Amino acid sequence: MEYYARTAEQTLLSVGSTPRGLTAAEAEERARTGGGNVLTEGKPKGIIRRLLEQFANPMIIVLIAASVISGVFGEHADMLIIFAVVAVNAVMGVSQEGKAERAVARLKAAAAPRARVRRDGSTLIIPASQLVRGDVVELEAGGTVAADMRILEANLLQAEEAALTGESVPVEKHGAALEGALALGDRKNMLFSSSKITRGTAVAVVTAIGMDTEVGRIADIIKNTSDIKTPLQRKMSEISRALSVIVLIICAAIFAVGMVWGKETPVAVFIKAVSIAVAAIPEGLAAVVTLVLALGVQRMSKRNAIIRKMNACETLGCVQYICSDKTGTLTQNKMTVTDVWFVGDFPGGAETGSGTRHFFNALVMCNNSAPTADGIIGDPTETALIAYAAAAGYVRPPNRRLKEFPFDSARKQMSTVNRVALKDYLYTKGAPDILISKCTHALIDGKTVLLTESRRAEILAANKRMASRALRVLAAAYREISAPEYADAVSAESGLTFLGLAGMIDPPRPEAKDAVARCARAGIKTVIITGDHPDTAFAVAKELGICADKELCAAGADLDGMTDGELQKRALRYRVYARVSPVHKMRIVRALQAAGNVVAMTGDGVNDAPALKAADV
Repeated sequence: MEYYARTAEQTLLSVGSTPRGLTAAEAEERARTGGGNVLTEGKPKGIIRRLLEQFANPMIIVLIAASVISGVFGEHADMLIIFAVVAVNAVMGVSQEGKAERAVARLKAAAAPRARVRRDGSTLIIPASQLVRGDVVELEAGGTVAADMRILEANLLQAEEAALTGESVPVEKHGAALEGALALGDRKNMLFSSSKITRGTAVAVVTAIGMDTEVGRIADIIKNTSDIKTPLQRKMSEISRALSVIVLIICAAIFAVGMVWGKETPVAVFIKAVSIAVAAIPEGLAAVVTLVLALGVQRMSKRNAIIRKMNACETLGCVQYICSDKTGTLTQNKMTVTDVWFVGDFPGGAETGSGTRHFFNALVMCNNSAPTADGIIGDPTETALIAYAAAAGYVRPPNRRLKEFPFDSARKQMSTVNRVALKDYLYTKGAPDILISKCTHALIDGKTVLLTESRRAEILAANKRMASRALRVLAAAYREISAPEYADAVSAESGLTFLGLAGMIDPPRPEAKDAVARCARAGIKTVIITGDHPDTAFAVAKELGICADKELCAAGADLDGMTDGELQKRALRYRVYARVSPVHKMRIVRALQAAGNVVAMTGDGVNDAPALKAADV
């Protein structure tokens, strides 16, 4: 049974722990037998190995052998020239790889996280590498999750898991047991290594460390995925083998004919055969290819693209499919309000007049994000609301917050009481279906009117239309209130006046649509592969012109029931894959390759890594 399907008590029992955590002796013993909370990495290639790999080519080997023989028989000039060409080729290759590796190392540099654990009844702060299975960890907003954990207690908890699951907004978490076979993104009572706590606090027990975590499994897949040869490398290998065999056959034939003819000594005949071999091998080919690729790498670097291996430059020109992650790659990874709606179907952007003043007050005052010199800091949903209000010209009036009723999963709304112009107002925002049930009136063109059943149905229909476009919809409401009425949330959040709906989404990058269109004109098909929800993925694909038919979308659960052969046939048809795991992403790339395609993969998350490794480029 997976940990997410167990209760908190069952989880503690299965990992041999208690709510007070482990003792120091237990933690030491588990660290000794189970290892540390670190990811094992493959041994990096040394400069000698990288240099030797430059000579792993049949044509180069035959050329070196022929030049050595030439030198033995006195043809020193030929030997030196050939050695010089081969050496320049090798040095250029090693130099380029070294530059790229150093650049990537700078990009990957990051600080080591720490964790707050309960041991021997006390709370300690230790390096994350010292965590063991069964440790009870305390987490708070701003912290990084250092291992896979089952939540024991949660208070208004949200975690950002975009790098692992593709979820574009922070996920609400809780400690209750779940049922069914769930994808990573749906395991609301689990926290995963490398994710970040964006709101609230939690107590959780470590269920997996190091290579046993979800991130560790991805690292293991990468480590065991061999590098594939580019089309150019494959073609060069074919040419090298063919030329080498042909040259050796010709040399043998010439030597045999010369010996039968019998007019020259065996040594003279042998020198002639070797000379012809050296002449037949295009020793400049490797150097010319390397030089052309190096020039391509330099041109790409001027366009801010780091090429780790020179052969990837050529592969870019052969690509037939681009498999792209969605969150942060095709989209901005920033929630943005794109639609607002008011009763009476007042569409599009809102002016900050008297009819919408309370609507903007609700968006901005019932909000814990704040503008700073570096931008708006806070929850992505709340920062999107403040940015929208600012863009609409809203100026926050002088006010003082008197009370807050924080968001929780039961009420599905957040409320604040604010004093504005000597009056006290309760402003609230939350799930439309919940909020509407607490409203008795609606604000229409600045006038408060009774919320009839027909108007209630109109609001719900508008909410459905916005949700069908994969927008995340929030409703806003308010009421004028006095001190005795806001003693508790139940009495305060009743008799509300509905203000409007705000729909938001993580929008596509402005340049993405043009890039997809240019690829299409070049005969390259773009495919979205994401861990996010199917509706969200399809909405982005439709807007970018990647896919207009929902029948061309597949979910990770669909792939689980397919063999590799079935996936190979269907992969040529699908354009969107959603709620997929890292293994699914790699299977999709390999299925397209098996069908004879050159496949590129682009992504910026941990969950993209196996597919990035398996792709041609």
